[in-house]
Amino acid sequence: DGVYAVDLRRWEHEGVLKRIEEIIAKNNDCKMFDDIDQTPFDMAFHLPSLRGERQDFAIVSEKWNHVGLGWKESMNASFIKDAGILHWTGRHKPWLAD
Repeated sequence: DGVYAVDLRRWEHEGVLKRIEEIIAKNNDCKMFDDIDQTPFDMAFHLPSLRGERQDFAIVSEKWNHVGLGWKESMNASFIKDAGILHWTGRHKPWLAD
């Protein structure tokens, strides 16, 4: 699970969309794309760094991607209060009726 913050002008300049589209075209029949919608994005950014090329992503503090909301039974209230983004990854979401 992740949160993406994107510089669209840089994406266009670096050809990121084309890279993602090529990954999807080459792997469209792959079962890993069935339930995981961000896999092509992850591959577009991680594969070049695995080949020793420039790493084109930043890993930020979990404050900016606090996961577990909507499925974890207990949460640390102070951590939630200090979170920058509340990432509702579970099936229970405050805007949906259970």
